[in-house]
Amino acid sequence: MALLSGSDRRVEAEIPGDVYARFARSDEQFVNAAKVTHFLPISALQVFKRRHLEPVR
Repeated sequence: MALLSGSDRRVEAEIPGDVYARFARSDEQFVNAAKVTHFLPISALQVFKRRHLEPVR
């Protein structure tokens, strides 16, 4: 995740009708979301394997 260091971003966009949308992302929040996205499917597959593919002891 070192490549993302210092990648705090702020984006603002004008929406018709004099309305603005503001998006801000910090490194820490992005890294946490990436970790969850990575580990959740792995954990689910481990549970599936344990419950359905391994022999009963």
